[in-house]
Amino acid sequence: MATAEAQPTAPAARKERDFGKIAHDLLAHPLVLLCAGALVTGIIVPSITSSWQRHQTAQDMKTQVIQDVTNAVSPPMAQMAVSENPVFAGSRPSGATIATTYNTFMTMKSAVHASLAAYFPMNSIPTQWDTLSTLVNHFYLLTYAPNGNVRRNNMAAIQRYLRSQHVNLKVDWQVLATDNAAAPGYYNAWLAIKGDIQSVMDRLNASIMDAPAPSF
Repeated sequence: MATAEAQPTAPAARKERDFGKIAHDLLAHPLVLLCAGALVTGIIVPSITSSWQRHQTAQDMKTQVIQDVTNAVSPPMAQMAVSENPVFAGSRPSGATIATTYNTFMTMKSAVHASLAAYFPMNSIPTQWDTLSTLVNHFYLLTYAPNGNVRRNNMAAIQRYLRSQHVNLKVDWQVLATDNAAAPGYYNAWLAIKGDIQSVMDRLNASIMDAPAPSF
C-alpha cells in the first residue's frame, strides 16, 4: 500500500514563506539594487566592452598590416604583369620608371618588416615576409636587369627557393634567362613563377589573420 507523501508541517511552511519574503525584500532593497547596478555598469559591461575593443583593434591592425604588404608588393608585380604580357608588347617601362618602382619597393620592404617584427615578434610572420620580399626582389631583377649575369643569378635564387619548397614547376629556365619576352614559352614560364610568388603572399596573409592577437 503506497505511503502518503509527508506534507510540511505548518511551522515549516511558515518558515519557508518567511525566508522567501526576507529574500524578496533583501533583493528588492534599493541599496542592493544600487550595488547590483553598479556591478553591471562598472565592471561587467566595461569588461565586455574592453574585450570587444581589444579584439576589434587586433583585427584592424591585422587588416592594416595586410594592406601594407599589398601596397609594397602590388606596384612592382603589377608593373611587371603589364610589361611582360604579350598583349602589351613593346610597352616596357623606361629605365627611370623601373628604378623608381624598385627603390620604392625596397623602402617599403624595410618598413613592412619593422611593423611585422613589432606586432609578431615571436612568430614566423616576419620571416615569411622576408621570403616573399626577397622573391619579389629576385623576380624584378630577373625581369628587368639589363645584365645577363644579374638575371641568371636572380633566376638561380628563385630556383633554389622553389626546390627547397619542393615546388615542381615546369619552367623553361633557359628561355627566361634570355630576357626575350617574345620567345616561345617565355611568358608561360614567367607566369608560373609569378603564380608561385602570389601563393607565398597568400600564405603570409593567412598567417597574419590566424596569428594570436598581439598584446596592447
